[in-house]
Amino acid sequence: MKKEEMVKCDWSQEEIEHYRKEIEGWRHSETGNEELWQKISDKIDKSTRKIKVKKGRDLGKKWFNAEWKKRKRLLRKELRKWRKGKLSREEYVKKRKEYKRWCKEERKRQEKREEKIEKIKTETEAWRYINKFRKKRNSLENSIEMDEWKRHFMEMLEGTEEKTDMKGKKDEREEEEKKEENGKNNGRIGGAEVKAQTFDKVNREILSERMKKIGISNILRNRIMEIYKETKNTIRIGKEESEVFWTEQGVRQGCPISPTLFNIYIEDLEDEMKRGQIGGIKINREKVWSIMYADDVVLLAETEGELKDTMRRFRKYLGRKKLLLNAEKSKVLVFEKGRGKKRERSWMWGGDKIEEVKEIKYLGYILQKNGGPEKQIRESYRKAMVAMKNTWSIGERIFNKDFRRRMKMFKALVNSVALYGAE
Repeated sequence: MKKEEMVKCDWSQEEIEHYRKEIEGWRHSETGNEELWQKISDKIDKSTRKIKVKKGRDLGKKWFNAEWKKRKRLLRKELRKWRKGKLSREEYVKKRKEYKRWCKEERKRQEKREEKIEKIKTETEAWRYINKFRKKRNSLENSIEMDEWKRHFMEMLEGTEEKTDMKGKKDEREEEEKKEENGKNNGRIGGAEVKAQTFDKVNREILSERMKKIGISNILRNRIMEIYKETKNTIRIGKEESEVFWTEQGVRQGCPISPTLFNIYIEDLEDEMKRGQIGGIKINREKVWSIMYADDVVLLAETEGELKDTMRRFRKYLGRKKLLLNAEKSKVLVFEKGRGKKRERSWMWGGDKIEEVKEIKYLGYILQKNGGPEKQIRESYRKAMVAMKNTWSIGERIFNKDFRRRMKMFKALVNSVALYGAE
């Protein structure tokens, strides 16, 4: 009976080198993410040489790899030894059982790996998976003494060597809690989803007052503030740890409730920006003065004068909250058409100057001065090419010559990177 033939990509060492030469220096002229993705897929297909192979039982195994081939070869050697009388039947049966047990476990491992790949939907998830297999760079030599690290962070966090007596504040909170239990206090709960890089600057007394003002119960508020009665800090560099120091401001880094507490802390920002009805932009029938996500805050306005007024009010707001803004990291983007020479504008934050830029990256998307998508498409292409090269080497390591699985992995990872922001 003649075996059926099938066409597959040749991934011998020679053909791998051929593939790398084919894609090296490749450029594209597509302007849309969907077209770019199709172009990349077509390029890979055209850059790989195809060969005809006869279908066999091995090709039907969805999980087979180089390790499987090695074990299969060793088992066949044992079979030949048994047939020649050089190995007992019991020993051969034992080795065959070990081989089958390994095959079963390996199949499960490969299926789990595929399930993880199939669940990847975002660029962040794709890079997290790719980076697990990339070679780690050598860490920089640590020439800074631990005492210097501790001194730096104590100054930044306004920490102290000794604990501060919080007994008076605790008694005050307990008194308010008793009133709550007696039914003398009721309120509502509210908050906005905001997170900022100034977690270490949160004033805990203002935070407590803010929770009280928006109606969070004294019982819950006191329990939260009890967490911050004593905030112990250490600096860890590798396996070495500094001596303990104490802080009285900020919310805990890595604590699950910290983002929510910061949301509450600046929950009234949008209301503050609305005062005077200056600034903001109209989106449909609504007017929006600020956009907040994670540690990014964006102030919006239609004109230069309105934006400067909004910035002044924002500065006063941060002053009341005892927060700081890093002028060096802050930028201004003015959307306007035309390539001619533009009038120079000055954007000041106190005595510091804020830079006006032609483009800015917000939530992973590049916003251009002219409102176009060209830079974002080029950046998506660049990232997709990096992901593509890494994905092929990872696929070669994991799935060896199983092109079907390698292509499946490629689509899941590279597609997530190439199409980020295409919605």
